[in-house]
Amino acid sequence: VLATDQSSLLFAQKIWLLSYPGGEARRLTNDFSTYDGLSVTTDSSMLVTVQEGQAANIWLATHGESSWTKQITSRAGRYFGLSWTPDGKLVYASDASGNWDIWIMGPDGGAGTQLTVNANANLLPSVSPDGRYIVFTSNRSGSGGAVNIWRMDIDGGNPEQLTNGNLDHSSSWSPDGSWVVYVHETSFTPTLWKVSVDGGDPVQLTDKDSGNPVFSPDGKLIACSYGNGKVAVIPSQGGQPTKVFDIPTPFVVEPGAQWSPDGRALIFHVNRDGISNLWSQPLEGGSPKQVTDFRSDEIFSFAWSRDGKQLALARGVETGDVVLISDSR
Repeated sequence: VLATDQSSLLFAQKIWLLSYPGGEARRLTNDFSTYDGLSVTTDSSMLVTVQEGQAANIWLATHGESSWTKQITSRAGRYFGLSWTPDGKLVYASDASGNWDIWIMGPDGGAGTQLTVNANANLLPSVSPDGRYIVFTSNRSGSGGAVNIWRMDIDGGNPEQLTNGNLDHSSSWSPDGSWVVYVHETSFTPTLWKVSVDGGDPVQLTDKDSGNPVFSPDGKLIACSYGNGKVAVIPSQGGQPTKVFDIPTPFVVEPGAQWSPDGRALIFHVNRDGISNLWSQPLEGGSPKQVTDFRSDEIFSFAWSRDGKQLALARGVETGDVVLISDSR
């Protein structure tokens, strides 16, 4: 049986074996890869599947111009989440260590400094407005595979758990640094919540399918994916959307829409024929407009610098390897 494992931070498809007629379930794959498709030999001794991955690097585009880009990492791998510090450093999640960890590096690139070590999987970092903290998604608690929002110092010290749900992820800071908005999932239904930077009781913001929340630069609004193929804007105190936009197909849900540096538009990316580009949807309405003009590669994550002068992008290609699994009975 091919199923989605709720304990996976990547929400990736895992392979499970379901016995018949007893119905006992046993997971056959235990890494953080996605497996697509499944076939079994006639004697049921081996499984064949495709292990999906990425070969990506981080690039900088000055003023978002795709013609003015430079690659600042040299090791192709997987990247899941980018965030800028106020002084122009990049914080990102990578599996370069063999595990999903959070790293920091200067704007000129280089090897980077690893901030999380031997703490299960750590993803989707977001740097606080004052540059003191990073909030991120992690299953480090080890409590029944629960995924939660954590906060740590900018140097990786003093980690503190902020939420206690079974599946909490995709956090973002309010501009005043007081709140962290995130996605809470119950029975695979995602809704938006916020919690104080110091922890405590969370506050529910939406009651419908919504994800990938990001505060507006002035802190009054939150942009989020909403329902099927839409992007919505809700008040930062919660409630029904004030605006809902239909996004060109095929809109890429992850990592969701971001705010333009001036707060007047939502930026998202569209993947067509294996090539991704960023588009801009004006908040006042009208048709979205294409921002970048890349002629190759997909975009997996992106983030504007605090001054709006640099755009960081994790770009590359999806990969797939045929995998044989034996002794699965």
